[in-house]
Amino acid sequence: MSTPLWQPSQAQIDGAEMTRFRKRVETDWGVELPDSRALWKFSVTELEKFWTSVWEDAGIIAETRGERVLADGDKMPGAKWFPDARLSFAENLLRHRGDGEAMVFNGEVRVSRRLSFDDVYDQVSVMVQILEAFGVGEGDRVCGYLPNMPETVIAMAANSFFIVSSSTVRRSNARDAAGSSERRRADVFARAERPPSPPPELPVSRLMMLAVLP
Repeated sequence: MSTPLWQPSQAQIDGAEMTRFRKRVETDWGVELPDSRALWKFSVTELEKFWTSVWEDAGIIAETRGERVLADGDKMPGAKWFPDARLSFAENLLRHRGDGEAMVFNGEVRVSRRLSFDDVYDQVSVMVQILEAFGVGEGDRVCGYLPNMPETVIAMAANSFFIVSSSTVRRSNARDAAGSSERRRADVFARAERPPSPPPELPVSRLMMLAVLP
């Protein structure tokens, strides 16, 4: 087929996120990238520069990004991106608030659900409290067997509070790590009151099936 079924207008191209990001990369590195193909070529020939721009453009919140962007880049598998970075998945996931759509889920049996940023925030908060009630803490291993649905993301975000602090324990003393963990959790939940306990209507059994390993 020689005729495209559809192509964007120039106004759509000019207002596209890809165009905005391409211009940012041009500014970041003093290069000329006239179109998206040029941006793609830059992304596969200047990997560290490209992904540095992606990190900064995404506004990733991190304790540190580290000096290295890519380690063992000639290995696949085996390449490591930002290997020295220290960040909280939950902090980045939960930084948005409001009734905007955070997740849209369509199941295989006509189940459809939409979760707002506030919904996700509240459910992660509840899950963190459930884990704390079970005594989960820094250094614990949590194993989950979960389907492809919003609760899986919620469970992963809740667990990342503890997982991130365990990585801190390995590079500092335990007392400082525990304090850092508590401050991180307090900072993330500072803008909303945490529910005192899981509401009775919350399907906790569906939220997570966990095994806490020694």
